[in-house]
Amino acid sequence: MQERIRPVDGDKIARDLQAQTHGRWVIWFGHHTRSFWAITRGDHWSGHIEARTPRELIARLAEVDAWFGFGRPSIRTRSGAWALT
Repeated sequence: MQERIRPVDGDKIARDLQAQTHGRWVIWFGHHTRSFWAITRGDHWSGHIEARTPRELIARLAEVDAWFGFGRPSIRTRSGAWALT
């Protein structure tokens, strides 16, 4: 049986995973669903991903990147908003 992830831990894991994508993906942990979710920041793919574990999410992100490309990385502007490079 899979161990349940506490919301506070899921939030931290999601932030760490998002940082690893260099801004190409928005990733969060669903407190009710207990799943990790992701959408792209760019327009190279319009779907969303749900995964039960961080490892599963990483594999699915890699699959989308392999099929549709990486899109463009995003950067933070001085105002804190995200902008595509």
